Amino acid sequence: YQISFTAAAINAARSEGSTDNLPKEPYTPQISELSLNYTATVSINLISNAATNNVTAFTNRADQFFHVQPFGVAEVHPFIVKAAPFITLFPTFNDEGSLYIGVKDLSVPRNLSVLFKVAEGSADPDLPKQTVDWSFLVNNEWVTFPKGNVINDFTNGLITSGIITFTVPRTATNNNTILTTGYNWIRASVTTNARAICDMIDIRTQAVNAVFADNGNDPEHLAVSLPANTIKGLVNSESDIAKVLQPYSSFGGRKKESSEAYSVRVSERLRHKNRAIMIWDYERIVLEDFPEIYKVKCLNHTRYVSVNDIKEISPGHVSLVIVSNLQNKNAVNPLKPKTSLYTLTKIHDLVKKLNPPAAELFVKNPIYEEIVVHFNVRFLPGFDPGFYQNQLNTDIIAFLAPWAYGSTNITFGLSIHASVIINFIEEREYVDFLACFQMDQVTTTNGTLKNIEEAIPTTSASILTSAVGHFINVLETDDCECDDNEVKHIEFGTEDCPCDVEEEKKPFVFGIGTMVVADNFIVGNGLPINNDGIGSMDVGNDFEVH
Repeated sequence: YQISFTAAAINAARSEGSTDNLPKEPYTPQISELSLNYTATVSINLISNAATNNVTAFTNRADQFFHVQPFGVAEVHPFIVKAAPFITLFPTFNDEGSLYIGVKDLSVPRNLSVLFKVAEGSADPDLPKQTVDWSFLVNNEWVTFPKGNVINDFTNGLITSGIITFTVPRTATNNNTILTTGYNWIRASVTTNARAICDMIDIRTQAVNAVFADNGNDPEHLAVSLPANTIKGLVNSESDIAKVLQPYSSFGGRKKESSEAYSVRVSERLRHKNRAIMIWDYERIVLEDFPEIYKVKCLNHTRYVSVNDIKEISPGHVSLVIVSNLQNKNAVNPLKPKTSLYTLTKIHDLVKKLNPPAAELFVKNPIYEEIVVHFNVRFLPGFDPGFYQNQLNTDIIAFLAPWAYGSTNITFGLSIHASVIINFIEEREYVDFLACFQMDQVTTTNGTLKNIEEAIPTTSASILTSAVGHFINVLETDDCECDDNEVKHIEFGTEDCPCDVEEEKKPFVFGIGTMVVADNFIVGNGLPINNDGIGSMDVGNDFEVH
């Protein structure tokens, strides 16, 4: 256009012609939208190389690489992360479980005493004891405490409540970014089996043990613990101590032995002579030295082949089955109470010194076998099905595991018939009838025994207990179709008909109250029976229900 316009203007000037023939300005379009496609790449070298200078590479870096962790972020670079052999794309956590403790206003180096209040008994005693690794945070890196810096550990690896004293090194920092800035951080971690560690209730710093000083006090005061928050200060005030707290009740006290208890203890000692020879000896020695234990069962010629299996023909082996006291226990499963691994180990160490050297000793928890029931039920009018379905489940649990509710004690070797459970359910004031009843027994070695008439412990170390939940189907009507719920009328053989004949009847609902004599309440013909009433009849003999 510029060239054409210039040429036309020159010609018009020479010929003194009109300028109307000059070329018009070209059309100039306007862009309404513009899209660009491009690719950008950057390379960040995160490989530590002795041949290169990591300091120079870190100083001259144009880009930064960060790890986003659960509680913060941190830049990673070979110059920063010196402990790791290489840097991963995502942060890695090699421990199954970790506990993080942040301490504010801590001047390092400093000794730090920490009280750990745990739910004793909450650890899984069937798992092996785990080693707790302690470390502290230095510039976003975890550094293991040097040997000797964990001065003492009265928690036995976070198994019992107690105090742990640390010496926090001077290198500990409080300007970290992977956790809250302004705190010095300490970490407890276990590589595997974190359930072997007790649940944590409380953690407090500046903790010390206070020991009772007898100044002629009444010895009966040791019958109960000193309640929490009783101690509120020092006898002689110290200006450096602003406040004294007693967050929990006292422990370890034992009142003076009564004359009756003394007589029993001496008599038992004279009998077993502090030697574990007979079954009675094993049980009394453990109960005397461990008051927190409720019951001990000694099994001779028995050994544990696994946590939940025993071999009952094993000469030279002795097994102690320990049942812990449920009182004052935290986080213990009341349906399956188990003694902590720490206590089991102490019992083993004690008895091992007193029993014959040739006898191999096992100290274990009972083997619990669950009872699960399935049935249909109809409630009486006026009883809310939603509420009483849960209530019935709770009542069945209390019936099968009464020790969980403090009404009776744990007993080995007890069996239970399905008819007993049926009768218990029928006696509930809110139950109209039940049907399609089935009882299962969950064992550790033989799987689930389904639809059994009687639940019997499979081993001498087994205890029957209730499942947490039972399968209860609430009926809205009186109709219930049960494929397996049939009544059979058995006609016994005679001279004319030597064969026994079974005649199937229609499905029915359970309970004596719903039965009809000569229909589904059958008394066998031809058998000698007592005419004194139902109380004199025998199930399976002259009282037949199928």
